[in-house]
Amino acid sequence: KQFPNALDLLVGTYNVVCRRFGDSNILPFFHVTLVFVYDLSFLPDAMARVAPVFPWKLTALLLNTFIPTAAASAPHNVSQAQAQEQALARLLEPGPRLPGSEVGGSDKEREKGPPVRRKRPLPDDFAMRGFQWAERYHPPRWFDTDERIDDDDKYFEVPSMMEERRDRVIWLGARIAERENGRWLQFDRETKQFGWNPEYEVDLGLEQLPPTPGESVELGELPDAGTVA
Repeated sequence: KQFPNALDLLVGTYNVVCRRFGDSNILPFFHVTLVFVYDLSFLPDAMARVAPVFPWKLTALLLNTFIPTAAASAPHNVSQAQAQEQALARLLEPGPRLPGSEVGGSDKEREKGPPVRRKRPLPDDFAMRGFQWAERYHPPRWFDTDERIDDDDKYFEVPSMMEERRDRVIWLGARIAERENGRWLQFDRETKQFGWNPEYEVDLGLEQLPPTPGESVELGELPDAGTVA
């Protein structure tokens, strides 16, 4: 009985929070949830119980709002558009390198060992540290940094963290889409858009399409978790 109740709470909360398209304040919640789902994708028995009720369509639509596109740049700003394309390509490359894990220096220095962060981890990282479902996500020595971080500073926010969270959720979405040949999430490399397995098609009751990156949307009255679970 405890597991169904916990799953209902997760899905109900997720359905409410992740309908806030255009609101970057949901990124910490979205990030941590995707880390949990990413770990479940390696556990078939657990995923078999979660996948049928998890909001995959909502997840794909929300992920698409965080993807930088050339259309989001001013027409004359070609260099910015190219930089966005290159950044997105790096996030979508197959492999385990988590955004933010670069150590700098030469390629030989990178090959010496696991990545070490140059700057402090996100507050989300510290909150997840020690949970078994986050162990697959954080590389070894992820919490070794160039600077000493006091306990009081671990949850201090700086503006650049939002950008890193956007990179992280796109990276996680791409990794989940790679699992089981797109059994849950999918990603079209031509359109650079996330999708979902048709098995999980649902009517989300959205009055308007999610905004493109950089746009905002009038949220209106949000539903209760009990009505969308």
